[in-house]
Amino acid sequence: MREIAFDKVGRVLLPQRIADQIQEQITSHKLEPGDRLPSGRELSDQFGVSRQCVREAYKMLEERGLVAVVHGRGVFVLDYEPHYLQSQLSIAATRGNIPLAHLYEVRRSLETSIAGFASQRRTSEDLARMEKAIGAMEDAIDQPDEFIVADQEFHTAMADATHNQLFSILVQPLMGLVQECRKEVMLIEGSRENAIKDHIGILGCIRKRDSSRTQAAVAGHLARFGRDIGIFS
Repeated sequence: MREIAFDKVGRVLLPQRIADQIQEQITSHKLEPGDRLPSGRELSDQFGVSRQCVREAYKMLEERGLVAVVHGRGVFVLDYEPHYLQSQLSIAATRGNIPLAHLYEVRRSLETSIAGFASQRRTSEDLARMEKAIGAMEDAIDQPDEFIVADQEFHTAMADATHNQLFSILVQPLMGLVQECRKEVMLIEGSRENAIKDHIGILGCIRKRDSSRTQAAVAGHLARFGRDIGIFS
């Protein structure tokens, strides 16, 4: 187990301050995925607090998706999981009563930016991956659930084609938040055929490294989606 040094903390908001220190060790890669954290007894001595404070800190870290508490074995650092961010955004969107139109605006802003960078930075492997996703959409034209998976793979591949990890991380939860809407849209007559046509057009612009046309093609595709889910006419 790695030797990690922590600073003692004051009595105000003790568990949160402990959790923040441990989080800093994780985000700075002093603690890596799979590492076991010190026992409650060891940390209570290092921080100069009770074991209850340490247990509460571990609970906070678990809620943040940073550690897993395995009974009988200890507390372990987790690898980053995109679905955790999606879950947190979903909870925030639901509890905050965020209108679907607001989610759409964020997705449109993000994906048009992604489109511009993808067209500039894409590799032949990126193009092949997007082309394969379109082929999967065509194969699943009569299977809505499989079609949605292939559709999402195209957008994921486009985000990955930016070769900017943050774009890849951010696009997944936003698409997940509108997943139910996507299922409804798939029931509209001609929607799947239109989606394939849109994606073929987007890929063509990316292939030509035409940033402005790629962004316009993505904006048009998302505008169609917005009309289909009733955000605007």
